[in-house]
Amino acid sequence: MEARILSGILGILVLVLQSPVLAADVPDTLKGFERLVGGCWRLEETCQEFEFGLDGRHVTARTLAQTQAGTRVISEGAWFYHPGKDVAIGYFVAKGMGVELFEYSTRFEGETMTSDVTAWDETGQPRVYRENWTFTDPDHYLWELFETESGSMTRVMHGIFARERAPETGE
Repeated sequence: MEARILSGILGILVLVLQSPVLAADVPDTLKGFERLVGGCWRLEETCQEFEFGLDGRHVTARTLAQTQAGTRVISEGAWFYHPGKDVAIGYFVAKGMGVELFEYSTRFEGETMTSDVTAWDETGQPRVYRENWTFTDPDHYLWELFETESGSMTRVMHGIFARERAPETGE
């Protein structure tokens, strides 16, 4: 009897999971991330990697750093589509940056990915930034970090990321 009930539940689950309502396309808000997937985006001794997960419904990202002790992950997290805000919301953790949690609200405008970022330190104090990634061609983007305070923005960091593709697959 239990086997038949379990079999019935599994059958219903299979039908529900195959439903077009649950097999949604990548939300338009996340499509801008497509250009980042594949390869390693390098700036000096760091490498950023991006990939879509769960039918394109979120984007995972991690940053690796090359140190004397070898390669180590220094940040990772994911962006998700927020249907109420129509933006990508991201949550990231980091190691050795003095930040416990990064919160992103990200949108794409032309060739630029713009994120409003709140960086929370270990005491729960926030710092607010704006981050722009301006794509100059398929394999390069200009990264700029602006500190926002009292309505003004000051650029505090910047650099050019270049994509390195894996030689055997071109990804």
